[in-house]
Amino acid sequence: MKKTSFILVIFCMLVSLFAFDANSSSAAVSDCEPGSLFKLQGLEGAAVYQIGTDCKKYIFNNEKTFKTWKDDFSEVQAVSQDTLDSYAGGGSVTVRPGTRLLTHINTAKTYAVGANGQLIYIPNENTARRLYGDDWASFVIDIDPGFFSQNYTVSDGELSEDNLPEGSLVMEQNTNKYYLIENGLKRRVHNKAFAKNRLHKKKAIMLNSLTGDYEVGPALELEEEDINTFEPGSAADKVIICHTTRSLSNPHKTIRVSSRALAAHLAHGDTEGECDSDDYVDEDNVTDKLPDIRVDDITIMSLSALGTHVTSTLTVYIENSGEVTLTDTTGVLNFFKSFEDFESTVMPASIPVITEDEPFEPGNRVGIVWNGYFTTTGEKLLAFTVDNADELEEADETNNEYSETITIE
Repeated sequence: MKKTSFILVIFCMLVSLFAFDANSSSAAVSDCEPGSLFKLQGLEGAAVYQIGTDCKKYIFNNEKTFKTWKDDFSEVQAVSQDTLDSYAGGGSVTVRPGTRLLTHINTAKTYAVGANGQLIYIPNENTARRLYGDDWASFVIDIDPGFFSQNYTVSDGELSEDNLPEGSLVMEQNTNKYYLIENGLKRRVHNKAFAKNRLHKKKAIMLNSLTGDYEVGPALELEEEDINTFEPGSAADKVIICHTTRSLSNPHKTIRVSSRALAAHLAHGDTEGECDSDDYVDEDNVTDKLPDIRVDDITIMSLSALGTHVTSTLTVYIENSGEVTLTDTTGVLNFFKSFEDFESTVMPASIPVITEDEPFEPGNRVGIVWNGYFTTTGEKLLAFTVDNADELEEADETNNEYSETITIE
Protein backbone atom coordinates (compact mmCIF):
# COMPACT_ATOMS: atom_id res chain seq x y z
CA MET A 1 0.00 0.00 0.00
CA LYS A 2 1.32 3.46 -0.85
CA LYS A 3 2.30 5.66 2.08
CA THR A 4 -0.28 8.34 1.20
CA SER A 5 -3.05 5.73 1.00
CA PHE A 6 -2.01 4.29 4.36
CA ILE A 7 -2.11 7.74 5.98
CA LEU A 8 -5.56 8.37 4.48
CA VAL A 9 -6.91 5.07 5.85
CA ILE A 10 -5.52 5.82 9.33
CA PHE A 11 -7.07 9.30 9.23
CA CYS A 12 -10.46 7.94 8.18
CA MET A 13 -10.34 5.31 10.92
CA LEU A 14 -9.58 8.02 13.50
CA VAL A 15 -12.55 10.05 12.26
CA SER A 16 -14.75 6.99 12.62
CA LEU A 17 -13.44 6.31 16.12
CA PHE A 18 -14.21 9.87 17.18
CA ALA A 19 -17.81 9.18 16.27
CA PHE A 20 -17.81 6.65 19.12
CA ASP A 21 -16.03 8.98 21.60
CA ALA A 22 -17.35 8.00 25.01
CA ASN A 23 -15.99 11.26 26.48
CA SER A 24 -18.36 13.32 24.38
CA SER A 25 -21.37 14.70 26.17
CA SER A 26 -22.94 11.46 27.37
CA ALA A 27 -26.31 12.95 28.17
CA ALA A 28 -28.70 13.06 25.25
CA VAL A 29 -29.70 16.54 24.13
CA SER A 30 -33.29 16.85 25.30
CA ASP A 31 -34.51 19.22 22.59
CA CYS A 32 -32.76 17.59 19.63
CA GLU A 33 -34.43 17.28 16.25
CA PRO A 34 -33.88 13.77 14.85
CA GLY A 35 -32.71 13.83 11.23
CA SER A 36 -30.89 17.18 11.53
CA LEU A 37 -27.64 17.35 9.55
CA PHE A 38 -24.64 19.16 11.06
CA LYS A 39 -21.06 19.98 10.15
CA LEU A 40 -18.42 22.04 11.91
CA GLN A 41 -18.52 25.63 10.78
CA GLY A 42 -15.43 27.23 9.24
CA LEU A 43 -13.76 23.96 8.26
CA GLU A 44 -13.54 23.12 4.57
CA GLY A 45 -14.50 19.53 3.85
CA ALA A 46 -15.83 19.04 7.39
CA ALA A 47 -17.48 15.71 8.15
CA VAL A 48 -21.29 15.62 8.11
CA TYR A 49 -23.27 14.16 11.00
CA GLN A 50 -26.92 13.21 11.38
CA ILE A 51 -28.75 13.41 14.69
CA GLY A 52 -30.41 10.09 15.48
CA THR A 53 -33.64 9.32 17.29
CA ASP A 54 -31.51 8.74 20.40
CA CYS A 55 -30.25 12.36 20.13
CA LYS A 56 -26.71 11.17 19.35
CA LYS A 57 -24.65 12.21 16.33
CA TYR A 58 -23.85 9.70 13.59
CA ILE A 59 -21.11 10.36 11.06
CA PHE A 60 -21.31 9.89 7.28
CA ASN A 61 -17.99 8.20 6.56
CA ASN A 62 -18.07 9.11 2.87
CA GLU A 63 -20.06 11.00 0.26
CA LYS A 64 -21.28 7.79 -1.39
CA THR A 65 -23.17 6.85 1.77
CA PHE A 66 -24.54 10.38 2.16
CA LYS A 67 -25.90 10.40 -1.40
CA THR A 68 -27.96 7.25 -0.73
CA TRP A 69 -29.96 9.31 1.80
CA LYS A 70 -29.82 12.84 0.35
CA ASP A 71 -29.57 14.37 -3.11
CA ASP A 72 -27.32 17.26 -2.05
CA PHE A 73 -25.90 19.06 0.97
CA SER A 74 -28.48 21.85 1.09
CA GLU A 75 -29.95 20.62 4.40
CA VAL A 76 -26.60 20.54 6.22
CA GLN A 77 -26.26 23.21 8.93
CA ALA A 78 -22.86 24.62 9.94
CA VAL A 79 -22.66 24.70 13.74
CA SER A 80 -20.12 25.64 16.40
CA GLN A 81 -17.75 23.19 18.04
CA ASP A 82 -19.69 23.52 21.31
CA THR A 83 -22.95 22.59 19.58
CA LEU A 84 -21.38 19.60 17.84
CA ASP A 85 -19.73 18.43 21.09
CA SER A 86 -23.05 18.64 22.94
CA TYR A 87 -24.17 15.49 21.12
CA ALA A 88 -22.67 12.17 22.17
CA GLY A 89 -21.09 10.08 19.44
CA GLY A 90 -23.38 7.28 18.33
CA GLY A 91 -21.55 5.61 15.45
CA SER A 92 -21.70 5.71 11.67
CA VAL A 93 -24.52 6.08 9.15
CA THR A 94 -24.82 3.03 6.91
CA VAL A 95 -25.97 2.92 3.29
CA ARG A 96 -29.72 3.37 2.90
CA PRO A 97 -31.44 -0.03 2.67
CA GLY A 98 -32.57 -1.13 -0.77
CA THR A 99 -30.71 1.61 -2.66
CA ARG A 100 -27.30 0.15 -3.42
CA LEU A 101 -25.27 -3.04 -3.60
CA LEU A 102 -22.00 -3.08 -1.66
CA THR A 103 -18.46 -4.38 -2.08
CA HIS A 104 -14.89 -3.35 -1.21
CA ILE A 105 -11.47 -3.67 -2.81
CA ASN A 106 -10.42 -6.74 -0.79
CA THR A 107 -13.26 -9.01 -1.89
CA ALA A 108 -14.87 -10.28 -5.07
CA LYS A 109 -18.21 -10.63 -3.26
CA THR A 110 -21.17 -8.28 -3.64
CA TYR A 111 -23.92 -7.79 -1.08
CA ALA A 112 -27.44 -6.37 -0.95
CA VAL A 113 -27.86 -3.81 1.84
CA GLY A 114 -30.62 -4.03 4.42
CA ALA A 115 -31.53 -2.06 7.54
CA ASN A 116 -28.83 -1.10 10.05
CA GLY A 117 -25.99 -2.34 7.86
CA GLN A 118 -27.25 -5.92 7.52
CA LEU A 119 -25.90 -7.47 4.31
CA ILE A 120 -27.08 -10.44 2.26
CA TYR A 121 -24.58 -12.13 -0.04
CA ILE A 122 -25.45 -12.21 -3.76
CA PRO A 123 -24.25 -15.68 -4.85
CA ASN A 124 -23.76 -15.02 -8.56
CA GLU A 125 -24.34 -12.63 -11.44
CA ASN A 126 -27.46 -14.49 -12.57
CA THR A 127 -29.14 -13.75 -9.25
CA ALA A 128 -28.14 -10.08 -9.44
CA ARG A 129 -29.38 -9.80 -13.01
CA ARG A 130 -32.63 -11.62 -12.25
CA LEU A 131 -33.53 -9.38 -9.30
CA TYR A 132 -31.99 -6.02 -10.23
CA GLY A 133 -31.97 -6.20 -14.04
CA ASP A 134 -29.23 -6.12 -16.65
CA ASP A 135 -27.99 -2.81 -15.25
CA TRP A 136 -27.39 -4.28 -11.77
CA ALA A 137 -23.68 -3.36 -11.77
CA SER A 138 -24.60 0.35 -11.76
CA PHE A 139 -26.08 -0.15 -8.27
CA VAL A 140 -22.75 -1.31 -6.80
CA ILE A 141 -20.64 1.05 -4.71
CA ASP A 142 -17.16 0.35 -3.38
CA ILE A 143 -16.42 1.42 0.21
CA ASP A 144 -13.35 1.36 2.42
CA PRO A 145 -12.67 -2.14 3.86
CA GLY A 146 -12.22 -0.68 7.34
CA PHE A 147 -15.62 1.00 7.30
CA PHE A 148 -17.09 -2.20 5.87
CA SER A 149 -15.84 -4.35 8.75
CA GLN A 150 -16.79 -1.82 11.44
CA ASN A 151 -20.29 -0.88 10.28
CA TYR A 152 -21.75 -3.81 8.35
CA THR A 153 -22.74 -7.35 9.31
CA VAL A 154 -23.18 -10.22 6.84
CA SER A 155 -26.40 -12.15 7.50
CA ASP A 156 -26.85 -15.87 7.08
CA GLY A 157 -28.11 -17.17 3.75
CA GLU A 158 -27.99 -15.83 0.22
CA LEU A 159 -30.07 -13.31 -1.67
CA SER A 160 -33.11 -14.84 -3.35
CA GLU A 161 -36.77 -14.15 -4.04
CA ASP A 162 -37.54 -15.60 -0.60
CA ASN A 163 -34.70 -13.85 1.25
CA LEU A 164 -34.74 -10.12 0.52
CA PRO A 165 -33.07 -7.43 2.64
CA GLU A 166 -35.12 -5.18 4.90
CA GLY A 167 -35.92 -1.91 3.16
CA SER A 168 -36.12 -3.43 -0.34
CA LEU A 169 -38.56 -1.89 -2.79
CA VAL A 170 -40.21 -4.66 -4.82
CA MET A 171 -42.24 -4.37 -8.00
CA GLU A 172 -44.69 -7.28 -8.32
CA GLN A 173 -45.06 -7.67 -12.06
CA ASN A 174 -48.24 -9.75 -12.09
CA THR A 175 -50.12 -7.02 -10.17
CA ASN A 176 -48.07 -3.97 -11.25
CA LYS A 177 -47.88 -2.93 -7.57
CA TYR A 178 -44.92 -1.80 -5.50
CA TYR A 179 -44.17 -3.07 -1.98
CA LEU A 180 -41.67 -2.10 0.70
CA ILE A 181 -40.20 -4.95 2.76
CA GLU A 182 -40.09 -3.82 6.37
CA ASN A 183 -39.99 -5.75 9.66
CA GLY A 184 -40.99 -8.96 7.87
CA LEU A 185 -44.04 -7.28 6.28
CA LYS A 186 -44.82 -6.29 2.72
CA ARG A 187 -46.27 -2.78 2.62
CA ARG A 188 -48.09 -1.52 -0.46
CA VAL A 189 -46.49 1.73 -1.64
CA HIS A 190 -49.02 4.23 -2.96
CA ASN A 191 -48.26 6.94 -5.51
CA LYS A 192 -47.90 9.83 -3.09
CA ALA A 193 -45.42 7.95 -0.93
CA PHE A 194 -42.64 7.62 -3.55
CA ALA A 195 -41.59 11.26 -3.57
CA LYS A 196 -42.34 11.78 0.14
CA ASN A 197 -39.99 8.94 1.10
CA ARG A 198 -37.46 9.28 -1.75
CA LEU A 199 -38.22 5.83 -3.13
CA HIS A 200 -37.04 5.27 -6.70
CA LYS A 201 -38.82 2.83 -8.99
CA LYS A 202 -35.64 2.26 -11.01
CA LYS A 203 -34.06 0.64 -7.94
CA ALA A 204 -36.91 -1.78 -7.31
CA ILE A 205 -36.39 -5.54 -7.32
CA MET A 206 -38.52 -7.04 -10.09
CA LEU A 207 -40.49 -10.19 -9.22
CA ASN A 208 -43.34 -11.92 -11.00
CA SER A 209 -44.93 -12.50 -7.62
CA LEU A 210 -43.78 -11.55 -4.14
CA THR A 211 -43.62 -14.96 -2.49
CA GLY A 212 -41.76 -15.57 0.75
CA ASP A 213 -43.36 -15.52 4.19
CA TYR A 214 -44.32 -11.85 4.12
CA GLU A 215 -47.51 -10.84 5.86
CA VAL A 216 -49.41 -7.81 4.58
CA GLY A 217 -48.54 -4.69 6.57
CA PRO A 218 -50.04 -1.19 6.63
CA ALA A 219 -49.86 0.66 3.33
CA LEU A 220 -47.14 3.27 2.91
CA GLU A 221 -49.02 6.51 2.28
CA LEU A 222 -47.33 9.21 4.36
CA GLU A 223 -43.79 10.40 4.81
CA GLU A 224 -42.19 8.06 7.33
CA GLU A 225 -39.12 9.41 9.03
CA ASP A 226 -37.30 6.14 9.58
CA ILE A 227 -37.64 5.23 5.90
CA ASN A 228 -36.14 8.37 4.38
CA THR A 229 -33.79 9.16 7.29
CA PHE A 230 -31.17 6.96 8.94
CA GLU A 231 -32.37 5.55 12.23
CA PRO A 232 -30.05 3.61 14.53
CA GLY A 233 -31.35 0.31 15.85
CA SER A 234 -34.70 -1.19 14.99
CA ALA A 235 -38.13 0.25 15.63
CA ALA A 236 -41.11 -1.80 14.53
CA ASP A 237 -43.70 0.40 16.27
CA LYS A 238 -44.66 3.65 14.60
CA VAL A 239 -46.74 6.62 15.67
CA ILE A 240 -48.59 9.19 13.56
CA ILE A 241 -47.73 12.77 14.56
CA CYS A 242 -48.41 16.30 13.37
CA HIS A 243 -44.92 17.59 12.60
CA THR A 244 -44.05 21.30 12.84
CA THR A 245 -42.16 22.49 9.74
CA ARG A 246 -40.21 25.66 9.00
CA SER A 247 -42.62 26.66 6.22
CA LEU A 248 -44.79 29.77 6.66
CA SER A 249 -47.44 28.63 4.18
CA ASN A 250 -47.62 25.01 5.38
CA PRO A 251 -46.40 24.94 8.99
CA HIS A 252 -47.61 21.39 9.78
CA LYS A 253 -47.65 18.02 8.05
CA THR A 254 -48.69 14.51 9.06
CA ILE A 255 -45.87 11.95 9.18
CA ARG A 256 -45.12 8.61 10.85
CA VAL A 257 -42.15 8.26 13.20
CA SER A 258 -40.79 5.39 15.26
CA SER A 259 -42.02 5.21 18.83
CA ARG A 260 -38.44 5.75 19.99
CA ALA A 261 -38.39 9.15 18.27
CA LEU A 262 -41.72 10.29 19.72
CA ALA A 263 -40.31 11.98 22.85
CA ALA A 264 -37.85 14.07 20.84
CA HIS A 265 -40.61 15.18 18.45
CA LEU A 266 -42.96 16.12 21.28
CA ALA A 267 -40.18 18.13 22.93
CA HIS A 268 -39.71 19.94 19.62
CA GLY A 269 -43.36 21.04 19.51
CA ASP A 270 -44.94 18.23 17.49
CA THR A 271 -48.18 16.59 18.63
CA GLU A 272 -49.54 13.06 18.44
CA GLY A 273 -52.22 12.37 15.82
CA GLU A 274 -52.90 13.71 12.34
CA CYS A 275 -52.80 17.40 11.49
CA ASP A 276 -56.29 18.89 11.14
CA SER A 277 -55.60 20.05 7.59
CA ASP A 278 -54.40 16.69 6.26
CA ASP A 279 -56.59 14.25 4.37
CA TYR A 280 -55.50 10.72 5.22
CA VAL A 281 -55.18 8.55 2.12
CA ASP A 282 -57.52 5.58 1.70
CA GLU A 283 -55.20 2.82 0.53
CA ASP A 284 -57.85 1.24 -1.69
CA ASN A 285 -59.17 4.46 -3.22
CA VAL A 286 -56.27 6.54 -4.50
CA THR A 287 -57.60 8.89 -7.18
CA ASP A 288 -55.34 11.93 -6.72
CA LYS A 289 -54.02 13.68 -9.79
CA LEU A 290 -50.34 13.09 -10.40
CA PRO A 291 -47.78 15.79 -11.26
CA ASP A 292 -45.89 15.82 -14.52
CA ILE A 293 -42.72 17.55 -15.66
CA ARG A 294 -40.99 17.54 -19.03
CA VAL A 295 -38.02 19.15 -20.79
CA ASP A 296 -39.51 21.88 -22.96
CA ASP A 297 -36.45 23.33 -24.70
CA ILE A 298 -32.67 23.79 -24.68
CA THR A 299 -31.36 27.21 -25.71
CA ILE A 300 -27.84 28.56 -26.26
CA MET A 301 -26.88 32.22 -26.18
CA SER A 302 -23.52 33.94 -26.71
CA LEU A 303 -22.30 37.51 -27.15
CA SER A 304 -20.93 36.74 -30.62
CA ALA A 305 -21.38 34.17 -33.37
CA LEU A 306 -21.60 30.68 -31.90
CA GLY A 307 -18.29 28.91 -32.39
CA THR A 308 -15.53 27.05 -30.61
CA HIS A 309 -14.22 28.56 -27.35
CA VAL A 310 -16.89 31.28 -27.46
CA THR A 311 -18.36 31.71 -23.99
CA SER A 312 -22.01 30.65 -24.17
CA THR A 313 -24.94 30.19 -21.82
CA LEU A 314 -26.82 26.91 -22.18
CA THR A 315 -30.26 26.79 -20.56
CA VAL A 316 -32.51 23.76 -20.14
CA TYR A 317 -36.16 24.72 -19.66
CA ILE A 318 -38.37 22.38 -17.65
CA GLU A 319 -42.14 22.76 -17.81
CA ASN A 320 -44.73 21.78 -15.24
CA SER A 321 -46.93 20.00 -17.77
CA GLY A 322 -49.27 18.46 -15.21
CA GLU A 323 -52.13 19.75 -13.10
CA VAL A 324 -50.39 19.69 -9.73
CA THR A 325 -48.48 22.57 -8.17
CA LEU A 326 -44.98 21.50 -7.09
CA THR A 327 -43.53 22.88 -3.87
CA ASP A 328 -40.03 21.38 -3.95
CA THR A 329 -37.40 20.36 -6.49
CA THR A 330 -38.10 16.61 -6.34
CA GLY A 331 -37.45 15.27 -9.84
CA VAL A 332 -36.52 18.68 -11.25
CA LEU A 333 -32.93 18.64 -10.02
CA ASN A 334 -32.51 14.91 -10.49
CA PHE A 335 -31.29 14.89 -14.08
CA PHE A 336 -28.93 13.35 -16.61
CA LYS A 337 -27.24 15.61 -19.15
CA SER A 338 -25.08 14.98 -22.18
CA PHE A 339 -23.92 18.11 -24.01
CA GLU A 340 -21.50 16.94 -26.70
CA ASP A 341 -18.14 18.76 -26.55
CA PHE A 342 -19.55 21.49 -24.30
CA GLU A 343 -16.98 22.37 -21.65
CA SER A 344 -18.50 23.68 -18.44
CA THR A 345 -18.40 23.32 -14.69
CA VAL A 346 -20.06 20.22 -13.26
CA MET A 347 -22.50 22.27 -11.18
CA PRO A 348 -24.98 24.56 -12.96
CA ALA A 349 -24.46 28.32 -12.78
CA SER A 350 -28.12 28.73 -11.83
CA ILE A 351 -30.82 26.37 -10.57
CA PRO A 352 -34.51 26.98 -9.89
CA VAL A 353 -35.85 27.67 -6.42
CA ILE A 354 -39.08 25.75 -5.77
CA THR A 355 -40.62 25.97 -2.32
CA GLU A 356 -44.05 26.22 -0.74
CA ASP A 357 -43.56 29.99 -0.77
CA GLU A 358 -42.27 29.96 -4.38
CA PRO A 359 -44.24 27.11 -6.00
CA PHE A 360 -43.83 25.68 -9.49
CA GLU A 361 -47.30 26.19 -10.97
CA PRO A 362 -48.81 24.14 -13.84
CA GLY A 363 -47.93 25.64 -17.21
CA ASN A 364 -44.87 27.50 -15.91
CA ARG A 365 -41.24 26.88 -16.85
CA VAL A 366 -38.02 26.94 -14.84
CA GLY A 367 -34.48 26.96 -16.17
CA ILE A 368 -31.21 25.24 -15.27
CA VAL A 369 -28.22 27.19 -16.60
CA TRP A 370 -24.63 26.26 -17.49
CA ASN A 371 -21.89 28.62 -18.69
CA GLY A 372 -19.19 27.18 -20.94
CA TYR A 373 -18.02 26.75 -24.53
CA PHE A 374 -17.84 24.17 -27.32
CA THR A 375 -14.39 22.72 -27.94
CA THR A 376 -14.89 21.54 -31.55
CA THR A 377 -16.95 22.37 -34.62
CA GLY A 378 -19.63 20.31 -36.32
CA GLU A 379 -22.97 18.83 -35.29
CA LYS A 380 -23.45 18.47 -31.53
CA LEU A 381 -26.08 16.39 -29.75
CA LEU A 382 -27.63 17.99 -26.69
CA ALA A 383 -29.55 15.50 -24.55
CA PHE A 384 -31.24 15.94 -21.19
CA THR A 385 -33.43 13.74 -18.96
CA VAL A 386 -35.38 15.21 -16.08
CA ASP A 387 -36.42 13.07 -13.08
CA ASN A 388 -33.77 10.59 -14.16
CA ALA A 389 -34.15 8.38 -11.05
CA ASP A 390 -37.97 8.45 -11.05
CA GLU A 391 -38.11 10.38 -7.79
CA LEU A 392 -41.39 11.98 -8.83
CA GLU A 393 -44.46 9.82 -9.45
CA GLU A 394 -45.79 11.34 -12.70
CA ALA A 395 -48.90 11.13 -14.81
CA ASP A 396 -46.68 10.53 -17.86
CA GLU A 397 -43.38 8.76 -17.28
CA THR A 398 -42.46 8.76 -20.98
CA ASN A 399 -41.87 12.48 -21.61
CA ASN A 400 -38.79 13.11 -19.44
CA GLU A 401 -36.21 12.85 -22.23
CA TYR A 402 -35.30 15.59 -24.73
CA SER A 403 -32.59 15.93 -27.37
CA GLU A 404 -31.72 18.16 -30.27
CA THR A 405 -28.79 18.63 -32.64
CA ILE A 406 -27.10 21.98 -33.28
CA THR A 407 -24.23 22.96 -35.55
CA ILE A 408 -21.08 24.72 -34.35
CA GLU A 409 -19.10 26.37 -37.15
